[in-house]
Amino acid sequence: MAGLVLHCVAAYPTPLEAINVRTMQLLAERFDVPVGLSDHTTDPVRAPAAATALGAAVIDKHITLDRTMDGPDHQFALEPEELKTMVRQIRSTETVMGQPVDGVLAEEAKLHVIARRNIYARTTINCGEAITWENTKIVRLGGKHAGVAPKEFEDILGARAAQDIDADEPIMHDMLQR
Repeated sequence: MAGLVLHCVAAYPTPLEAINVRTMQLLAERFDVPVGLSDHTTDPVRAPAAATALGAAVIDKHITLDRTMDGPDHQFALEPEELKTMVRQIRSTETVMGQPVDGVLAEEAKLHVIARRNIYARTTINCGEAITWENTKIVRLGGKHAGVAPKEFEDILGARAAQDIDADEPIMHDMLQR
């Protein structure tokens, strides 16, 4: 890394309400470098997970074998089990943040088929009659898919029926004259 800036509140321990991890975003903009958090809160999860969600490259946290030991940092430092918890939560936060996806995820595929909507005739549409908001409806039929997708509604609005279309029948592209 060419440079790194850590956000740190110099209060030992730092109250959760004072940690303000969003300051990392200000530092990233101001210095145009990766940022992280030097966390002196006693909570092993909240601030590190929030910082991770905001893109922290590093989490600095004091650790101790025993919080009752003598020394200035032990009272707010994490004990080994808390450190394990913090690391697990950071990794979990990284996992749930994922990557930007534009489209249907594999996990959504089954529901996508069931939840998909189509344009249907609300009333009987006679041959030559224009497609309008009033004589159509958008229907979800639980996997029985036929018809024009709602995102195409503006494209078919005003088109003429090339045949009679019964009420509650899906409107298909080949039923329309343009």
